Amino acid sequence: MSKKVIWLINHYAFPFEYGFHTRQHTIAKMLNDLGYKVIVFTSSFNHLKVKRVEVENIYKEEKHDNIKYIWIKTQEYEGNGFKRVRNIYEFSKKLNKIYKSFTERPDFVWVSSPHPFSIYNGIKIKKYFQCKFLFEERDIWPLTLQSINGVSKYNPLIILFRYLQLQAYKHSDLIITPLDNLKEFVEKSGYKNKTIEYFPQPFIPFQIEKFDLDLPRDKFIVGYVGSIGHSNSVMNLVKAAHLLKDRADLYFIMVGSGPQLDELKVYVNKNSMNNIKFFGMLEKRKAMYILSQSNILYIGNPNIELYKYGIGSVKLVEYLWCNKPIINATNISNDLVSLSNSGIVIECDNEEKLRDVILKFKDDNKIYENFSNNGQKFVNQNFLQEKLQKKLKSIMDSL
Repeated sequence: MSKKVIWLINHYAFPFEYGFHTRQHTIAKMLNDLGYKVIVFTSSFNHLKVKRVEVENIYKEEKHDNIKYIWIKTQEYEGNGFKRVRNIYEFSKKLNKIYKSFTERPDFVWVSSPHPFSIYNGIKIKKYFQCKFLFEERDIWPLTLQSINGVSKYNPLIILFRYLQLQAYKHSDLIITPLDNLKEFVEKSGYKNKTIEYFPQPFIPFQIEKFDLDLPRDKFIVGYVGSIGHSNSVMNLVKAAHLLKDRADLYFIMVGSGPQLDELKVYVNKNSMNNIKFFGMLEKRKAMYILSQSNILYIGNPNIELYKYGIGSVKLVEYLWCNKPIINATNISNDLVSLSNSGIVIECDNEEKLRDVILKFKDDNKIYENFSNNGQKFVNQNFLQEKLQKKLKSIMDSL
């Protein structure tokens, strides 16, 4: 009996050797282990990859972990301006041009957000091949663009993205999501009887890579790894560091790149802060090493409606795996830090509260020990790939 074929479409999918474990590659491997043949359609360029992909023609085929990758050639961009939109549109346009030429017909087309142009591809592929359409909503576009970037709901691009999102709800046979309260949003959008499956981020343990951090010794280190942008409330951490700049026993490290990085550096220089270091983007093994060398970890989000539908954070699961106490500045319910007893949850964007909790962890060893060494056990119970394999099988068997 021949294997059933799944076409997985995601602009940002790539295997580990291109930077880190992406959700899409991990799911592709899990589907492969379940006996499906998976073909991943992805963009040759995105801002997340550490390693470049060179494509001469319209696309290039490669195999990684027994999964076929179709790298569709797209133009490079920086930031969130017109060139990024062009890159996203170009991917969808070229995929629409080539999908009929592939001989391995899909039994399922799995379209993974964020950007909605791929929804158009998914609907076209479903109709042409008469296959099942799975829509994975990991990030609620265009609501994210409106909430985080302040784009007007009357912006033509927002109107188009919202239309495509509603088309995904209408035409998909199943919605999959790492957002534990997405159902409320889908129902508000007029689809009350839609089948929605919650599927969290699978975690794959991997080795850290030690390197010379060049950090001051005998300091209590507060660490952050992730995108440097408003969606992660990184300025909140920098402002807390400013409030604590006279504490010689404290030090802050931030790993990652993003649209707010220059703003943070200007703030640090303007306020003559010598207690914080920016590392830029690092490969995952090195980033995880930095987490392991921190005493406590920070994660946060702004206080906006978007997050009441859930946060599918890869970073938070990695934080938990490090077994370090976590400060989570969030407004969401059922947050993983509380559920795992791995840290303290505080209100969003309040640097004074954040300062106070940092000092609490630094000065009270009993509190520090109470929230240490709990996260990894929670990850083992809820997020390991082998734990989620049965759930994924059940989802696919239901179609």
